[in-house]
Amino acid sequence: MVSSSNLDMTLASSYIPAFMCLGKSLIAAGLAWVLIPLNGLPTLGVLLLIDRIFLNNDFIIDVNTMVAIVTALRLTAHTREITNTNTAQLVIGLLWSAMSTMQLIRPITRPKTELLLQGMMFVAISWTYQSAENVAYVLTRTFAYVMLLLGHTYWLAATSLQDEEPIALNAMRFSPVMLGDTSLAMGATLIGALLIIYKYKYKWHHRDAVEISDTHDTEAALLRDALARAKDNRAL
Repeated sequence: MVSSSNLDMTLASSYIPAFMCLGKSLIAAGLAWVLIPLNGLPTLGVLLLIDRIFLNNDFIIDVNTMVAIVTALRLTAHTREITNTNTAQLVIGLLWSAMSTMQLIRPITRPKTELLLQGMMFVAISWTYQSAENVAYVLTRTFAYVMLLLGHTYWLAATSLQDEEPIALNAMRFSPVMLGDTSLAMGATLIGALLIIYKYKYKWHHRDAVEISDTHDTEAALLRDALARAKDNRAL
């Protein structure tokens, strides 16, 4: 990702990486659903390598990294597939979602500590089972996950905070959407979307308030300077 100094939210070109990321992620999820059961993991790896070398775009967000994360999560989901749901998956998913929501609202731990905790949740849920799903459900999960991750990434870029929150950390925060129970994934998607919308609204409102305040301060300073010069001229 790049700094927000290179980002202008009013330019359509700033959103091209988002569309590329979403399209490639959906294609990768679909291919993974088809190829992984056929021992096609090496094929997916080569395709990701080709995309990395020849087709990657790292403006605002590293698209290839995002696609690789989606593929890895889809592979993890496939290794856990079973016909029925289980309580352990639901409990761990709830804990994971609650922790991620708290960190999104107001971080209470440092990024390295949170990344360790997120990793522990990922390991824990990987030992549980996940219901087998058709390709429509897989693509829906992928769409929701990528949109949440993109929304949060663009908010970070707009607020110059992306260096403080690495992409791996945000990818883990929204992972319950890909690996959790279906109902839990829906709830996590809704909560995540509402939080991102709130952050955008607060950020732009706060920016406008700061700009108005700065304008008033500048005008007051100019007025004081003009009055001082007028007073000096009268004294002469």
